[in-house]
Amino acid sequence: MDNSGSTPWSKPKDPVRLALDMVDQTLQEVSAAERRQTWAGLLAASVPHWLDLALFAALCETTSLEAEGIFFILRRLPCIKPVHARGEGAFQIDDSIRVPLRGHLRTWHPDRWQRLSRHACAHFKKRGDSSSAIEALYHRFASNLASAAWECQALGDYFRDYRLNAEQTILGEVLTELITANWLSGPALVEAWLGILWIRALRGETGQLKREARKVLALATEVSPPARIADAWILMGDLRMTQERPGVALAAYHHAESILKSLITQDPWHLTWCRELAITYSKTGLAHQSLGSILTSHGTLEKSRILLENLCAKSPGHPGRQRELAAIVILLQDLHACMELWRPWNPAGYQP
Repeated sequence: MDNSGSTPWSKPKDPVRLALDMVDQTLQEVSAAERRQTWAGLLAASVPHWLDLALFAALCETTSLEAEGIFFILRRLPCIKPVHARGEGAFQIDDSIRVPLRGHLRTWHPDRWQRLSRHACAHFKKRGDSSSAIEALYHRFASNLASAAWECQALGDYFRDYRLNAEQTILGEVLTELITANWLSGPALVEAWLGILWIRALRGETGQLKREARKVLALATEVSPPARIADAWILMGDLRMTQERPGVALAAYHHAESILKSLITQDPWHLTWCRELAITYSKTGLAHQSLGSILTSHGTLEKSRILLENLCAKSPGHPGRQRELAAIVILLQDLHACMELWRPWNPAGYQP
């Protein structure tokens, strides 16, 4: 009888079946109960990219002592390897085994998959470092798409504000893995794509992104909240500016500006929306300048400066806003020189 597609063991060379055979063959001398326990531990360990004994105990939902006993057997498997960069005792499963096992859990044991993802997310959130924050976000996407979308935006903004370029690259890789695995949908999918595209744009890969950006904008328009649609329009404007098409870029920025102004009328003190509007004004000003509209550019950049000054007054230690304000000051100084204005223009305290 043909059972193709009916069980997780359908294909004769299924990597999950091979992993189970590896456990049985490597641990022939241990009892069947211990092999089952080791197999359960291997499945749990496939959920994160890497783990230590504390996380392994949480995933196995047992004590550290019992988890150590399971791992003592588990580490005999050839697919288990140490991760020295993560500290003593950290280990991971080779991706050729980990990825199929993770997919097996998600497909055939979704409740357990969700539970393990929640455990992993909670564990990594406690650690507090950037790499753990990325790993926590990865597991949040697995267990709570709505919450993950917001956290993804916040983490990406944090890395950009503090110029954590290496962390941005790792975040992009994790988001790419999530999209490739086809886990995401709706606003979460838009947020992951926006995160990837902004990271690539900041690396200067703008010439390759136009098609993806159009698709993300179309999807965002269907499923995302207005602020994220505005972000997609800003990205489209930036891509057009790199193609030396300031007129088309200006239209994109105006879409974003209209959305953000509407949002701010509902909540005038929303810092993120106000900052996004200030950034949009600055980009609009540059587009006007490229078109030769110096006076219009000056007026738009002044709007950006006023907003950013207010934001910096509310959060004086925020590095991203301070850099953005300093950049606007420089742009306005250059414009004043172009306009041959004789009065000096340099507000106290904002030396570029």
